[in-house]
Amino acid sequence: GRGRSRQPRGADLRVDLELAFAEAVWGTTKDVKVTRDIPCAACNATGAAPGSKPEVCRTCQGKGQVVHAQGFFMVQTTCPQCRGAGKMIKDPCTECRGRGLKPEASELTVTVPPGVDDGQTLRLAGKGETAPGGTTGHLYVVLHVQGDERFRRDGEDILTEVPVSFVKATLGGEVEIYTLDENCTGVANIDIKPGTQPGDVIVRRGQGIPRVGGGGRGDQVIQFKVEIPKKLT
Repeated sequence: GRGRSRQPRGADLRVDLELAFAEAVWGTTKDVKVTRDIPCAACNATGAAPGSKPEVCRTCQGKGQVVHAQGFFMVQTTCPQCRGAGKMIKDPCTECRGRGLKPEASELTVTVPPGVDDGQTLRLAGKGETAPGGTTGHLYVVLHVQGDERFRRDGEDILTEVPVSFVKATLGGEVEIYTLDENCTGVANIDIKPGTQPGDVIVRRGQGIPRVGGGGRGDQVIQFKVEIPKKLT
């Protein structure tokens, strides 16, 4: 049977992007440098030198495919003369050497949404390489998020360990904690109940990582590390 012809598609590209912890939490914009093939302006992406033009391949008559008999079957394969292009270039463009494409280094702006995590990938549609006479591929941006010793992430929730003195855990009091507010530089005071045990937690609802695409935030879990003295007076 005959399959429908597809337009050639340019190659996809990948770049790696480093993010600070706060940038991943609250989102940011970053510029990335990428080298990709773009249509050659000198030959209008034809691959032929100015003043000339590609000729129809005589072997496949411009179809890019040839059919030959193999036993009782007719087999269709890529034309060996034009390699599927359907055209032949006798006088190639000196700028792109007959490819119709030229490599170009460019800088693209990537918008990183709030709440992304390490290892996630962003797709920039149509920012990959261009195929002559076809469509453009995509650019995939792989995110690498730096850690923060103050916070340990679990999905959209974060865990913060807070050291508490033995006396304050016994009698109660107040302690200062780090928060994600103000670009992860915020602080808040929370009350400690008398008799707080090592490992006890307090959950601050809706004070965690924003969910990608909206839908609120996770929680911040405060875990107390009670500092037990080795000697008591």
